[in-house]
Amino acid sequence: MNREYDFQNIFEHFDIAGTLVNCERYGEGHINDTFLWTVEDNGVVKRYIMQRINNRLFTDVEKLMRNIELVTAFCRESVIKNGGDPMRECMNIIYTKDGKSYFYEDDGFFRVTVFIEGATTYQVVRKPQDFYESAVAFGKFAKLLADFDASKLYEVLPDFHNTKVRYQN
Repeated sequence: MNREYDFQNIFEHFDIAGTLVNCERYGEGHINDTFLWTVEDNGVVKRYIMQRINNRLFTDVEKLMRNIELVTAFCRESVIKNGGDPMRECMNIIYTKDGKSYFYEDDGFFRVTVFIEGATTYQVVRKPQDFYESAVAFGKFAKLLADFDASKLYEVLPDFHNTKVRYQN
């Protein structure tokens, strides 16, 4: 998926105030094409993550995005209930102007989320503290979802979380 897109056209479909002033590839992901959008609105600069979803892997993007909508909404409520900051502690979906969590056109399926300023992502553990912090973050995420009704979710990648099946080969 190493290609370019009509970013202005994609941007215009999302409910984002302002003008797209910059777009650059972002991160080291290998599943989706990921870009960092810089937007200016009346002198205020905001950044967003835009991804082209790999619909060869995620063949039912509507179900994938429905799962993300459900989980992020539940996490947001949990963070607020616990006095946290949902803009930093949750993924925040930017919806299209017609209310969808993704936009589709001939180039594919696109989604946008708020960029979390000051956050750090590591591709490998560099020191024991990194591993510890990732475990703490995963534990917090699991705790946020402790009361979530997982029966509402679709299985978008059958047996992906089934360790026995995944390691049979």
